[in-house]
Amino acid sequence: MGVALDGTVSLYSLDASGAPTLVRQNLPAAFSTDGTELDFRLPAAAVGNPSSISTLINVNYNTYLPNGFWMPPFTVIKPSGLADPAAQIGVTWTAADRIDRPADEPEGYQLYARADGADYAFGLTWPTPIGVGTTLWFKHR
Repeated sequence: MGVALDGTVSLYSLDASGAPTLVRQNLPAAFSTDGTELDFRLPAAAVGNPSSISTLINVNYNTYLPNGFWMPPFTVIKPSGLADPAAQIGVTWTAADRIDRPADEPEGYQLYARADGADYAFGLTWPTPIGVGTTLWFKHR
């Protein structure tokens, strides 16, 4: 997943050499007015309807989460069932939705996620505006 210069969020796949291929453009996404928060939905069907998805994050070509990519990635497990209207963009995230590890990560950075029968919803909160160069890598099973 990448954030483009115009603020759109799109999903790409990478081949063995690391070359990107566009999978889905303009994922449902919203930024806060100051740009420090980003919510987006990843349709599970776009990545093969996995039962779980793990992610590594690079924000603005600057900050990486987990703090070191040698650490375990952040994982969201998708329950079976129908889409949950509460897992929409712009929701108020709760402590139960937080999937990062605050004790191991830089202060001021939060990663939230929920999953329902149709989508994965993610929320990033950063101390600085989130922009071009923000990338999330997803591994699914």
